[in-house]
Amino acid sequence: MTLGVATPGGTNSYAFAYAPAGSGVETGNLTGVSVSFANGATAQETFAHEIHGRTTQVTETVGSLTLSTSYSYYAGGKLATMTYPSGMQLSYTLDTAGRVSQVNANGVPLVHHITYQPFGPMKGWVGSKNVTPPNAVVGVAPSTRTDG
Repeated sequence: MTLGVATPGGTNSYAFAYAPAGSGVETGNLTGVSVSFANGATAQETFAHEIHGRTTQVTETVGSLTLSTSYSYYAGGKLATMTYPSGMQLSYTLDTAGRVSQVNANGVPLVHHITYQPFGPMKGWVGSKNVTPPNAVVGVAPSTRTDG
């Protein structure tokens, strides 16, 4: 499917690709987006999926720069790890109810002792003081948070 979007600088063209029947992943999963900008620049994003349709890798290319983020899952389908282009890996530990109980950054606890309200919403957590999370606000110290 191709879509043209008019902008003040001209028309940008977007092309979308989807998994066909018999491709080994769920039919219709988005597998790629290509963009041709009015100024001649291009960008592409591709998506790899495992057999159940969960995204395992996203690769973005703009000009000569290519960056990939990968994902792995527990047997039940919940996210287990996410690895950023920088190599930083976030891993998620689940409690016996299948909820996230700890998040590690390269094996070091980032957030831990995550607790939940009786019917599901997150109640509180403890943030590690010696780890700066990705996209963290510099100068804001992690702390314990409890809601409710």
